[in-house]
Amino acid sequence: MFATILKSALKALALLAVLLVKGTWGLLKMVMGGREMSDDDITFDWNGETIHFAHWKNQPPGIYEYTARNRRHHFKFDLVKLKNEIRIYIVEQPGYGSRNTDGHPTHRLEDGKGQYVCINEDHTPTNIPDALTWMVDWAEKTSRYIEIGQKMQPDD
Repeated sequence: MFATILKSALKALALLAVLLVKGTWGLLKMVMGGREMSDDDITFDWNGETIHFAHWKNQPPGIYEYTARNRRHHFKFDLVKLKNEIRIYIVEQPGYGSRNTDGHPTHRLEDGKGQYVCINEDHTPTNIPDALTWMVDWAEKTSRYIEIGQKMQPDD
């Protein structure tokens, strides 16, 4: 009995560590409450925990944090609603060490507000679940690039 409770508590803590979203306690409770998922939910496997980004569809743009699967790299993003898209600004990220930091290999662009994730205009996110999907994908690929030098490919 105690082991089951402890395992559930550890799973809940792992989920909370994935995306620390300002003001979403009710939403996190809903995710952990076992709500039935639809087939079109956008999901992500984070060390065995399935994250359903569709749960964040009603969340406002703003600051979102993410810790990579390796638990060594932490990222902070600012999702900003522009006219027809949500731009993913990089607020904090780990350093690249000796890796090339140019915009092309790191898939970053820059404007007057700061650096943001480079996404082909055909795939520009227009809602929070899509933006979170791109945010996590970029963070994981950046983490691999920092650790082993693996180039960021759109299809890996």
